[in-house]
Amino acid sequence: MTRRGFTLVELMLALTLTAITATVAGSALVSARRTAERVREHGSATADDSRWRAMLADMLRHPPRPDQASEPLLRLNREGSTSSLQFLTVGVREPLGTGSIWRAVVTEDSAGLLLTASPITAGASDPIVQYRLADAQLVNITVLEPATARDAARWRIDWPIAQQRPAA
Repeated sequence: MTRRGFTLVELMLALTLTAITATVAGSALVSARRTAERVREHGSATADDSRWRAMLADMLRHPPRPDQASEPLLRLNREGSTSSLQFLTVGVREPLGTGSIWRAVVTEDSAGLLLTASPITAGASDPIVQYRLADAQLVNITVLEPATARDAARWRIDWPIAQQRPAA
């Protein structure tokens, strides 16, 4: 007896194996796409976080000279469990431009941390700059006072010296 085709059992087995293989491959593809999207979202959030921190660090590193400012160079405001940081900075690169004195304020709200900067130099026509760091839950601000010949530097939760910046 010679066979000329496949039996029904062989055909059903081949279709079943093909369907299982396609299901596994499809699941792997969907999983890979979801993972890629999560990685992309995380990368975007990390990049935003890095830009926000770099902008804040740059602003904190460039204070105006004390004789240029008519208000405190740095203030820590505490209201209940919330904190805010207000400081003066001199723009050294975009978007703050160069030369103007800016008042920068870091506040927390339900959407995250907000960094707002506005020029206070007379005649400055620069727009207000705002950066939001979404999903930040808390800002805890401490400052490091400079060490003296008698005392080591220590961390403080206030800053009473109006025309001096802390060490960190």
